[in-house]
Amino acid sequence: MSFLSFLTQYKFVIMFYLAIILLIYFNRKKFEVQAKIIYLYKTKFGLKFMDSFANPRSEKTDGFGRFLFGISAGLTIISGLVMLTNKMYDLFVKSNLLSEGAMLVFFMIFSASFIFLLISIIFFKQLKSAGTVGIYVGFLGMILISVFVLKGFVDLFLKPDAPPVLSPIIPGVSIPGSPIMVPFWYGIIALFVVVLIHEFSHGILCRVHKIKVKSSGVGMMAILPLAFVEPDEESLKKSSFKAKNSMFAAGPFSNILTGILVILILTFILLPVTFSMAEPIEGGVRVFALEGTPASQAGIGTRGSIIIPVDVLNKYPVSAKDSEFLEENSGKTITSLNGVPINSTKDFITQLENVTAGDTVILANDKESFAINTINKSGKPYMGVNIVGLKIKEASNNYLFNFFKILLELFIWIYTLSLGLGLANLLPLGITDGGRMIHITLEKWFGEKKAIQIFSRVTVLFFVIILVLVFVPIIKAVI
Repeated sequence: MSFLSFLTQYKFVIMFYLAIILLIYFNRKKFEVQAKIIYLYKTKFGLKFMDSFANPRSEKTDGFGRFLFGISAGLTIISGLVMLTNKMYDLFVKSNLLSEGAMLVFFMIFSASFIFLLISIIFFKQLKSAGTVGIYVGFLGMILISVFVLKGFVDLFLKPDAPPVLSPIIPGVSIPGSPIMVPFWYGIIALFVVVLIHEFSHGILCRVHKIKVKSSGVGMMAILPLAFVEPDEESLKKSSFKAKNSMFAAGPFSNILTGILVILILTFILLPVTFSMAEPIEGGVRVFALEGTPASQAGIGTRGSIIIPVDVLNKYPVSAKDSEFLEENSGKTITSLNGVPINSTKDFITQLENVTAGDTVILANDKESFAINTINKSGKPYMGVNIVGLKIKEASNNYLFNFFKILLELFIWIYTLSLGLGLANLLPLGITDGGRMIHITLEKWFGEKKAIQIFSRVTVLFFVIILVLVFVPIIKAVI
């Protein structure tokens, strides 16, 4: 990549970080520097809100709130554990314990009970009870992310083609060896939302347990933006074991709750609304080439498709309306593949099963045909096309469709970063919330001296594993 290409591709990232560096430099006297790479700007922002939100509602509503919390938490946990067990069984055994119908029933129970759980926490102020549940969820999450990381470490050496399980998050920057690239603006906004919820949750649970909060603020750790809430160390030290664990677990627990809420919004609102504005393409499919691929070399263009993110790694192309579909320099409507009629994406994929790497594939319609010389990519024939079976309805409003598409992608990144950062924060490392939780737990069980010895070894072990998981895929990709 040339220097000019680098500047063009990462212009927003460069401008953003340059603005942050200049802001810190011209206000350097207001920043507190720690370990030479951490810059903290302390404020009193949000402290009054934390105090206000932490205050319980009236006794009249508290009884009902406790009842609602108990029922909804029980149903959410039971149905969630059933789905999690099924997922873990599928991950390790490659089989499902439950049928799709049974899983759908548990998902609906989970969804309804989860909404009532949030109502009991937010509107009926069952924060102390939520903090207690957060401790158990935190330790469960710690076990899950630790198993996931250890499995990824083993797979790294036993399965060379296994995707990386950990990657640094720098919005707008493509990390070599990582399948995920966080778009700049979506990433910045999503990261801000996730971090704000995380830190305010720490502060609110501090105030619930009468732990003083000295300040809140923002800062930078090397090139990574951060936010923080600073509890009073003396007040924290005097608090109970349960209060400390509840406060430390509050950030990751709130991120997990946010991730679940967002996936429910996506499932029941944003995805159905967005796809309701599209309809199937009849009598064929549309294909759009990716730049620099055999399909683009054969004359199939890239214009006319809109990419809708269904999840982070898989994106679903939708064609423009018939009235806006430009044949010149755009994708093409295809009605046959190697002479076999194509009426749907299923037909297209079925015919591709008869193709091997190196074969010439003829895509055609009633006006023209395209000869694509397939190449070998990861042992499979590759053309470089997006296969599209949907188009925007003629009656749909383009601006509304694009608005929901933007909203959809933003929510997907909020969901991804919420769960990702929430679980990563539960790793048993000295600097994480999970690390603080395991440290004070070991201290309670074994005493201060023995706890430090055990915790130091655990931290070093996971730190080395994480370094290997992050840097080995990057080195492989660069080499």
